[in-house]
Amino acid sequence: MANLGSYIDFDVRFDLSGDNPVVILTDTGAYPGGVPAVIKGNFSITEPDTGTVENTDYNNPDVSFEDGALTAFNYSPRQACDGGVQNGTWTISYTIEADGYDNTSIKKSFYLNFKAPEIDVAPDFDVFTPSLKFRDSTEYTVSGFSADISRQWSVKADDGGFTVTSTNQDIDLKYNNKYYDSAYAAVLNATVTYTQNTYSWLSVKVKLTGNALAYASTPPACSTMMNQLETFATEIECSCGDVASDKSYVVASTMLRVINKALADANYVGLYDNVVRYEKLVLGSYTYTNTGGVISAYVYNCGSITIINQGGGTVVSGEPIGFKVGAAGYPASGDTVFASPLLLNKVIFYMSKGNVILNPNSGAYTYTPDNGDGTGKIVMSSDNAFYQDEDVVIGVLPQST
Repeated sequence: MANLGSYIDFDVRFDLSGDNPVVILTDTGAYPGGVPAVIKGNFSITEPDTGTVENTDYNNPDVSFEDGALTAFNYSPRQACDGGVQNGTWTISYTIEADGYDNTSIKKSFYLNFKAPEIDVAPDFDVFTPSLKFRDSTEYTVSGFSADISRQWSVKADDGGFTVTSTNQDIDLKYNNKYYDSAYAAVLNATVTYTQNTYSWLSVKVKLTGNALAYASTPPACSTMMNQLETFATEIECSCGDVASDKSYVVASTMLRVINKALADANYVGLYDNVVRYEKLVLGSYTYTNTGGVISAYVYNCGSITIINQGGGTVVSGEPIGFKVGAAGYPASGDTVFASPLLLNKVIFYMSKGNVILNPNSGAYTYTPDNGDGTGKIVMSSDNAFYQDEDVVIGVLPQST
């Protein structure tokens, strides 16, 4: 009798989307008409730890014809130490018997090397424009596999009383065409099917779940922040302090200039974090209760912002040093060194590059008060080099303070 060697085939799927891994083996043979109805098939499976499971009972086969199709065989493998599927060499043999044909077998061996990615869900909140989103920043790439990704987002606005859903990579939290002042609890379920690039019959299915909690808070008006600084100065004076040489005031004043410059330029990246730092400093603490109200586009009405110490000479006490990268006499794009008489024998509190505030203890830069040539010197780390047209502001005081 003839066999079915020209028709027999099967797919292998490792389904890791549930509580325990399952190997799903599906007969995909393109058999002559009428043959599937009489097929009975059994598998022999050898796992990487050399354990073998084999069924030879064709009265209780792994695969049979039911409801007009051949059934798939679901197998629960021994798990790896981490509870997942074993990586290594798998060998799977499939033998079928069918009336009118000799028994026919096919064997597939493959090396499985698979590790599911870690899901990465993060807020992307701009409360000034405004624009509120959560992003799926997961690196889904697994070497040797191509990925088919299906996402399901659900984000609850705890203070707004609504839920937003999406199947996109990013989820926009606009509700009734508006953004709301609220705490947002995000859940992302991503179901990913990885198909092996060499063997199209081999795939791995995983389900990844990520959670994130973020707060969208209406930012204070620039006039409010300026009033906060005036109140802070009054408190210093009432404590018999000298505002011009008070370290906390110099830091606060510099921060407010950085914030107001960014607001005037509509440069909102990372800005709200700076607002929170500023209010913690001038108010002594920061608390905010979400209102559930609409966040409107920010209106800036505090006028133009200037930095006093833009050139050489004596630094005005209590005022920061500022410059734009690429301007004459200042670092060019890509430079990591700024040497200037403005920096001679000073105390550097921090530096802002764009809207990013760098603490001197962060390792982002080092400072030499006296460079031996009438200048002080700041040397940036390689990953914090200056870039073209970047606004840089440096909070300083005389070294004796």
